Amino acid sequence: MEPSPPVSEPQPTQPATPATSLAGRLFNVIASPGELFDEIKSAPASTVNWLVPVLIYIAIGTISACVLFAQPAILQTIRDQQAKAMDKMVQQGKITQAQEDQALQTVEKFMRPAVLSVLASFGVIIQGFVRSLPGRWC
Repeated sequence: MEPSPPVSEPQPTQPATPATSLAGRLFNVIASPGELFDEIKSAPASTVNWLVPVLIYIAIGTISACVLFAQPAILQTIRDQQAKAMDKMVQQGKITQAQEDQALQTVEKFMRPAVLSVLASFGVIIQGFVRSLPGRWC
């Protein structure tokens, strides 16, 4: 008679910690980041973990750009800085006064709040995705 193979005793399983909801993870970034990091580190990769924060960042950045460039004082400050930079270039002899005037007229066409908001929004979108890359360079 052959000896029967030993019956392995079932290993006690640790109760699986239920995965935190997306909203819970977003709030735990501030409340308990260490626990959240441990949970995410041990969980399988999930696109939602980086995509939702990027989309929130883009939404807030776009709204901020629209509000910022709707302020006349902000636009005037930008115009003044551009005029100073151009004046400095004229004084250094890099451009002529006529070129400065032409450049300022061209810039004025694009200094409308809608154009600046759209350009800033595209910048926020690109920055949001680039900054979320692993091993990013910026």
